[in-house]
Amino acid sequence: RLKLKLENGNSGIYYRSRERAGMEKEALIGPQADFSADGRWTGVIMEYTLREILAERGQKVVIYKGGRKEVVGSVGDPEELLKHVKDKQWNDYTIIAKGGHIVLKINDVVMCKLEDGDPRMPRSGKLALQVHRGPDMLVQFKNIRIRQF
Repeated sequence: RLKLKLENGNSGIYYRSRERAGMEKEALIGPQADFSADGRWTGVIMEYTLREILAERGQKVVIYKGGRKEVVGSVGDPEELLKHVKDKQWNDYTIIAKGGHIVLKINDVVMCKLEDGDPRMPRSGKLALQVHRGPDMLVQFKNIRIRQF
């Protein structure tokens, strides 16, 4: 759980990530809880260059052992959920990652849920704060708290 403030651009929180082996453009790969000034990536679970988008804002998703992904429900309308995010202000971002059960919350509002049964799902790794390439931006993080289950 942490507080995040973003002005312009795209950012996020890597969890269960690992270092890249080659000379790729980004230092880490793995799941990300994303956040963007335009709202497109806010509350989305992504594994950039791996399994890509795992759950969009508003979705309940199951990924089965064979890797097949299915949207099985909704946690709310994506545009309505975005209204709970404060533009250019501090937002409380919570990632609950217990086994394959992943929940993203922003300001105590569930943005998406994922039940990941894919054996490719990382079970441990690094926690990192992302500043995505792109336009000039200001991203700030504070009050970072970690609790192990």
